[in-house]
Amino acid sequence: MKKAVGRGRPFVRAGVLLLAAGALSAAAPQADLAIRQARVWTGDTKKPWAQAVAVAGGRIAAVGTDGEIAAWVGPSTRVIDGRGAAVIPGLIDAHFHLLDLSTTGGDVPLNLRFILGPKELGDLLKAHARTVPEGAWIFGEGWDERKWGGEPPSKAWIDGATPRHPVWLLSARGDSGLANSAALREAGIGPETAEQPASGIVRDRGGEPTGLIRGGPMWLMDRVFADKAFGAAGREAEETMGRLAALGVTSVQHTGNWQELLVFQRLRRMGRLKTRIYAGVPLPAWVRLRDYVASYGRGDDWLHWGALKLFKMTWTPHPAIDRAGRLDRWAVQPSADEVYGWFAGAARANLQTMVHAGGLEILRIYERVRKELEPKDPRFRIEHAHDVPPDWIALYASAGVIASVQPPLLAHIDDRTGAGAAPPRHLFPCRELLDAGVRIVLGTDAVTASPLTTPFEVLAEAVERPGPDGRRMTLEQALAAYTRDAAYAEFSEGVKGTLEAGKLADLVLLEEDIFAAPAAELRRARVRLTIIDGRIAYGTVSPDQGPPPASKAAIEPRRSPPASTSGKCG
Repeated sequence: MKKAVGRGRPFVRAGVLLLAAGALSAAAPQADLAIRQARVWTGDTKKPWAQAVAVAGGRIAAVGTDGEIAAWVGPSTRVIDGRGAAVIPGLIDAHFHLLDLSTTGGDVPLNLRFILGPKELGDLLKAHARTVPEGAWIFGEGWDERKWGGEPPSKAWIDGATPRHPVWLLSARGDSGLANSAALREAGIGPETAEQPASGIVRDRGGEPTGLIRGGPMWLMDRVFADKAFGAAGREAEETMGRLAALGVTSVQHTGNWQELLVFQRLRRMGRLKTRIYAGVPLPAWVRLRDYVASYGRGDDWLHWGALKLFKMTWTPHPAIDRAGRLDRWAVQPSADEVYGWFAGAARANLQTMVHAGGLEILRIYERVRKELEPKDPRFRIEHAHDVPPDWIALYASAGVIASVQPPLLAHIDDRTGAGAAPPRHLFPCRELLDAGVRIVLGTDAVTASPLTTPFEVLAEAVERPGPDGRRMTLEQALAAYTRDAAYAEFSEGVKGTLEAGKLADLVLLEEDIFAAPAAELRRARVRLTIIDGRIAYGTVSPDQGPPPASKAAIEPRRSPPASTSGKCG
């Protein structure tokens, strides 16, 4: 029998939560904060409703009746009157773009897909260097050493053409890059650099880096660009996190690039994260994340990583023809076997994969990975899972695929159909998916610079729109998709997504009881308080409702990437 592929998950630890809950109740109970006289929807299927909740040490201490929570109230407890309004778990946006950084600082990279060897590469760089200021970075992407007879590229190929410009050239898959000597100096990469795996920084016989970097150590190059962007990017992320708190969003699932992940890490080290983040990076370069996790782990409860995203693309079993008429199977599209290799490699490395608008071909890949590799808990995802024909639903269920849905985008599909585009085959079959045992998660697909759609608009769209069979999601089902199941989709259901003793104290007090209000009022729901990590992140309470909760030390990650001596992020 084949050995099952497992996944190390530092967050899904029910035993740890039970110990935490026991520790909270073993001593004389005193909460930092308590909300009473509320309608508490816990998201816990075994105990979905309560009147009150107590928070201590950044965790949920207890959930129960007003009388039960009264036992947790002490002289220093801040007691908040819920006034009959709803309390819900902190909302988790399952598809959000907290930053949108260019990997090249806004420059258009040189297209290297049709370069056939070192001379052609050097000539292109030399000509381009004449058009940019001295000292400016030169970026390129798309090279494939298989076109060069398998000879590994080297800085010796490009140093002579670019003596006054740092150069960084990414391969077609993004899992390796070529730097010239100037770029290596800016990144602090030299003979003494000991980043793992040792084979990632290719060296000559004397131990000098050749300029070719593969896999995990590529983050050292991305750190240079993340440092340059950090001032503005950090401020932008903080401003957006403040807006999210005002909307009741306590966590987001972000897929982007490595520079964005490094910016988040620096914010985390500085104690400036106000929203919990699950971060993903591109799938074709899956070896980078595999190596990085091996060296630095997966993060902590504020920031963790482990997802790989494939944007919608095509591939071919046949050779492609480049624009000059040359036969070149790597110029435009990867082969089907190569694409499968990305998913299989990710599964062996216990990394989650998600696909932008994946269809039947992706579902078949997921089925093949599950049957051939038997991954223990892959939690495959398809983003923008809006149009799902009936015969696909069974494939979603059998492969354990999570359907990530962004209800605000459904209106755009309606608009395109109204403008003459082909109509969807089976739009938003929400209840059919749930009946088949498929988990749905909700998000906005918001980009930080744009006006943010409120979670309550998303929830309203989800419960108001009928599926092809005429059935709608209930409010509780939609909330589960924005909390409990969204936490599951990032392997964090053991610490967040529901209001249970021992879990992280991320919760939202609304101004009204959304469960009693007419469905039409859901869009206009307002947040009174957002509590993250046991502390009020948005809203105020009157002075007669007790002192603020005691501050709690930030949770330290298992191992953080090393910061540079100048304090740059890593």
